Amino acid sequence: MKTYVLVDIGGTSIKYGLIDEEMKWLDKQVIDTQAQKGASHIMNKVKNIVRNYIKDYSLQAICISTAGVVDSQNGIIVHASKTIPEYTGTKIKELFESEFHIDCYVENDVNCAGYAEKCGGSGQDSQIMVCLTVGTGIGGSLIIDHQLYNGTSFFAMEVGYMNVDGQCFEDIASTSALVRKVTALKNDGTHYDGRRIIALSQQNDIICQQAIDEMCLALAKGIANICYITNPDTIVLGGGLMEEKDYLYPMIDHYLKELLIPYVYQNLKLKFAYYKNDAGMIGAYFGYKNRRLLC
Repeated sequence: MKTYVLVDIGGTSIKYGLIDEEMKWLDKQVIDTQAQKGASHIMNKVKNIVRNYIKDYSLQAICISTAGVVDSQNGIIVHASKTIPEYTGTKIKELFESEFHIDCYVENDVNCAGYAEKCGGSGQDSQIMVCLTVGTGIGGSLIIDHQLYNGTSFFAMEVGYMNVDGQCFEDIASTSALVRKVTALKNDGTHYDGRRIIALSQQNDIICQQAIDEMCLALAKGIANICYITNPDTIVLGGGLMEEKDYLYPMIDHYLKELLIPYVYQNLKLKFAYYKNDAGMIGAYFGYKNRRLLC
């Protein structure tokens, strides 16, 4: 039986598992990244995952979704934040292929989310799809005519750095930005997260309602800018908070209708991600199988 190791390396956790060619999960686990210990520590963790699987299964490929900017042709981290020390320059593909002698595919986690949504999720019917993940920051991927667009140096769709109202997009429209705002305004020593803020807003908490409304407006402004540049037919929103789609969709859609000219708005579908915690792993598998030519 042909099997594939799927790994999603994040700043907090490493999700991993094993699937067969029918995409049936044979195993699925989560462990702490311990990112502060650096790139070598993380690579050793992932190598141990592969070593454990290779003893009992016929592995066809190692498919890795990861934080950071990835040269997916060579499987190298070309840029990473301080969250994972010494990650920039890590030659993941080379490290794994030299030891295990099987294919290793590496791609940025948000691009993997885009692959997942295009091939099996909310973007299946799209011709030009933008996938945004809203969480600690905001990341993006762009798929045009069935091909992932990486840009000249693999920095395409790093939209979190985009200037919106004089600030970085992710500094005003991410879940982290929402939490920071509510925490500062309430100043009551309580720990807030995105879901709690949503729940309080639904209970008519004025501070939370206003903060969410401002986040949705900022998100819509960023999306509108992206639409005027890329003119997609579909925007897919992912990330933990975006699972509250029934609550957030009306607000985001309302502001998009105000910000976009009618012809652009009428030809745009705003959707929410089908894949959730498994998006990175599933997308890495699709990316490996399709090698730039998507489903």
